[in-house]
Amino acid sequence: MKKFGILFFFASNLLASNYKLVPLSSHGVALAGANLAKSFNADAVFINPANMSFFNNSQLHFSTNYYHIKGPEFTNQNKNNNYDFYVKNNAKGKSYTVALPTFAYLYKLSDDTSLGFAAYTDFAGLYGWNDDFAKSLTKNMDIRGGTAALSISSKITPELSFGASVSANFSKLEFDLEKDNAKSINYFNPTNDTYWAYSGKIDTKSDINYGYKLALTYAPKYFDEKLRFSAVYNSKYLSKFYGSLDFKISKFEMTDFYFKSGGIGGNEAAMFIDNILQEYGDMAFNDEYFNNLFGFNTTVAAVLLDIYNFDSNGGILNSLSSQDDKINFSGDFRTEFLYPASINLGIAYELGKHEFMLNVGRTFWNKFKKLKVDINAPQMPEKTVQLIQATAQLCLENGCANSGALQEIIKQAMQMIDFSDTDKEQMQEYMLAALLDDSLEQNWKNTTLLSIGYRYNYDKNWSFMAGFATEDSPIRREEISFLAKDSRMYMYSLGAEYRYNKNLIFNLSGMYQKYADVKTNNLNHVTSNFLPTVGEFKKQSNQIINLGISYNF
Repeated sequence: MKKFGILFFFASNLLASNYKLVPLSSHGVALAGANLAKSFNADAVFINPANMSFFNNSQLHFSTNYYHIKGPEFTNQNKNNNYDFYVKNNAKGKSYTVALPTFAYLYKLSDDTSLGFAAYTDFAGLYGWNDDFAKSLTKNMDIRGGTAALSISSKITPELSFGASVSANFSKLEFDLEKDNAKSINYFNPTNDTYWAYSGKIDTKSDINYGYKLALTYAPKYFDEKLRFSAVYNSKYLSKFYGSLDFKISKFEMTDFYFKSGGIGGNEAAMFIDNILQEYGDMAFNDEYFNNLFGFNTTVAAVLLDIYNFDSNGGILNSLSSQDDKINFSGDFRTEFLYPASINLGIAYELGKHEFMLNVGRTFWNKFKKLKVDINAPQMPEKTVQLIQATAQLCLENGCANSGALQEIIKQAMQMIDFSDTDKEQMQEYMLAALLDDSLEQNWKNTTLLSIGYRYNYDKNWSFMAGFATEDSPIRREEISFLAKDSRMYMYSLGAEYRYNKNLIFNLSGMYQKYADVKTNNLNHVTSNFLPTVGEFKKQSNQIINLGISYNF
């Protein structure tokens, strides 16, 4: 059975779909990340520490990236009317504006050795939906990380420099979702009175996580250091998040979650249980699958008794509950992400006033095998254990060949053990926690970055830059949904540098990041049990303006 924990699958997909949002420095923006083999200011501290050895003096750099993040639009192409909970409307993603600063300082210890310090926001993901049915999977999510790095470089030979850095990262993660069927007539099933459904919120922060970077830059004297080659390795690191979860769900929707997520119930479950019990008796409870199935169907049926009046065959006579009748769970939330390792190879060549740069990178997303979600779920309450045991005994004695018989037996079992309203609340909270607590297999693929940059040194005061980059998505097409829309990204950039004097330099850069439009038909995807999606995601983009200042000492 797929648990409802799938709705917190978002966090890992957010990591994957927004990791490439931040090019950081002025030249990183202007050259679309192609400035790997050659650095022009102190951003070498965190981009390629091996380049620090090729500067003649100390450097200071500060810049701020101003982002406008435009969420995707979804065009519905679903023609299937077999299920009333299918998406039937178009949707529009949220837009965000945020500023992210970068600071770097490079200090020359000697002609061949340099130290560097940098503080920057190296990760930011902002994503959400405005439309009611889309918010049932993702209303808003926000993850941001700050990093401090200490770097050192030294020339091994006059032509070859080695650099290394250690970094410490801290991140915050917030997420909420909401399903209110009363606001979306095309989402709920009009044959019943199921309106409000659920809402949930996660608020976490990470430990301090540590990583490292190793780099080499080779600048042969034969070309007067105008030709350079570089290789940079970024380590992986595991980021553990701790915080709180608050989730509320209507009792109506609680039972729907169970059946939509792959559980069997009603007459099908009752007949299966009865056949097994008739053949194996109490020996059946030695089988783990049967034991779990029986226990969960018993507790689901017990919740149903709180919602409906049934006839002897399990048919619904009338409703006993309202949308104000909720099941709540509030508690600790823990998860962890593996930030993947990457390797980049770069080349730079200067020809007169012209400079050409290339950066090719590979990020190893497939090493992240599983997203672990732990909400510190409570143990099954003792009275719930007694209820399951009493129900099992009555089923063995009297049979429970249909859902009506099973429900009657559960009523008897409740009377036998004096199952109170407080016991019901504890049982329902346990059920909800059990559905939320999950670990999810990942199916990501490695990605390749290609970045090309060009710089034209017009005169002693002015330089102009342009860049292009593209990178594919780690998320496979069959995984794309309202949780995380991601696709290949194309990045186009321009920049200008003004040297006020030999020490003071100003930069203005801009970048347009465009996600490729992508069609999805994810009816077999794990999220399709809750929000089947057939259509096209398009018009997702980021616009970046960078203002920077550098000073040479």
